[in-house]
Amino acid sequence: MAVAPTDASGHARTTLPLRAGRYLLSAVGRRRRARLRRGHADLSVRAPLALRVDVPPRLALGDRAELAIVLDNDTAVPVAVVVGARAAGAEVAPARRVSVPPAARSEVRLALTAARPG
Repeated sequence: MAVAPTDASGHARTTLPLRAGRYLLSAVGRRRRARLRRGHADLSVRAPLALRVDVPPRLALGDRAELAIVLDNDTAVPVAVVVGARAAGAEVAPARRVSVPPAARSEVRLALTAARPG
């Protein structure tokens, strides 16, 4: 829990972590001998372009699978992205260029082959 003292005008400032997520902001204050006052607010933080990868839990030598990569564009303009991956002990399909429409989601699938044990 962070503590943010107020300045002479009664305003407080704090810094939030630089990661997407949901935060519950709470403030408690009082003025001299007056009653306590409380306030709450929900805050959702999103990145302009977010990426999620669905990776197979394990592969045996010679197994084939797909990496599912989902891109979320939370901006008002299309975003051009080059999507690629590397994996130790596996061969991955070459990177692909995709355009993610504004306020939309795009999925890219890359073939993956287990090339050696481990």
